[in-house]
Amino acid sequence: MDPREVLLGIDLDELAEPKRSARSRRSVSNAQKRENDDVDLVEQVKQLRRTVEHDHDQRLRGIEINIRWLMVLVGGEVLAIVGFALSSVASV
Repeated sequence: MDPREVLLGIDLDELAEPKRSARSRRSVSNAQKRENDDVDLVEQVKQLRRTVEHDHDQRLRGIEINIRWLMVLVGGEVLAIVGFALSSVASV
């Protein structure tokens, strides 16, 4: 038997739900399930959005700090080059 056929025959909803009696399963309507799933999905999307925004904010702050340090180092390099040029001209 092909393992893919076995996997296709499995009811994933039944595996995800805790075992309940047939009566209790019938008592919860499909509309309530869909509404709960929609609410859960919206909450998960909101949580994902907050996580992504926080992560991107931290990365952008790190990039900003790196750019500031780079500008300080470039400014120091320019001053060193100008100072060397002036000292070499003044010594001639």
